[in-house]
Amino acid sequence: MPGRRWRIACVALAVAAAARGEVEQKPKIALAFGKLWITPLLGPAYTPELGFVIAGGTLISYRFDDESPRSSAPLALSYGTTGALSFTVKPSLYFMEDRLRVDAYFGAKSLSDNYFGVGYEAGNLTPLGPDTTEYHRDLLQLNSSVLWRLYPSFYLGGSFDFSRTDASQLNPQMQQDPTVQAQGTHFVDTGVGPIVRYDSRDFPRTRSRACFSRRSTCSTGRGWAEPRTTTSSISTIGSTRRSTGPA
Repeated sequence: MPGRRWRIACVALAVAAAARGEVEQKPKIALAFGKLWITPLLGPAYTPELGFVIAGGTLISYRFDDESPRSSAPLALSYGTTGALSFTVKPSLYFMEDRLRVDAYFGAKSLSDNYFGVGYEAGNLTPLGPDTTEYHRDLLQLNSSVLWRLYPSFYLGGSFDFSRTDASQLNPQMQQDPTVQAQGTHFVDTGVGPIVRYDSRDFPRTRSRACFSRRSTCSTGRGWAEPRTTTSSISTIGSTRRSTGPA
């Protein structure tokens, strides 16, 4: 998937950068303007949903102070042979000697998708095809989190999430679907909630004999549905060898 390549690029940049206090070495293909690095990205891909994809973009990174990790923001624009178009930006910013962290994601996608219906029987028996499942979906996503370091490696903050989905070009079967008729083709999902994070990694995008744990809760309301609350937990403990230069 195109998004996976941008995550790999971010990890490559993190590995190329040295730990705090060491001399940084920029990637070989990056353009350097002082502390600002701009790395061009271009490559093909293939997925069953998008077909053959050409994706291009850039990875922008900047170090706001000597004690904070290097901030980064990958931007990507991709186009698939199915007519799918996608644009994403995912900044990770570190300020004030890593006391303040801001993560965000913005994505705008326009693509053909498939709707099989609600329930196991509909999903299992509905045949895939332009007259049974296919429709066009426009998706807009925006989420962000802000974290403040209270103690060494311990962060507390909040998150915001917004998404909007519009369905069009419905196939004949989808137009007659009871759930589609009842709920419509326009959905808005918003949510806010607290985040607790413990992060002892020397660089936030990699780990070297360190622990990362995050717990977040988000209350959302989708369309005309009843509000709901979701809670997620992520924990990793590991040891990896850190590289101080490009491979």
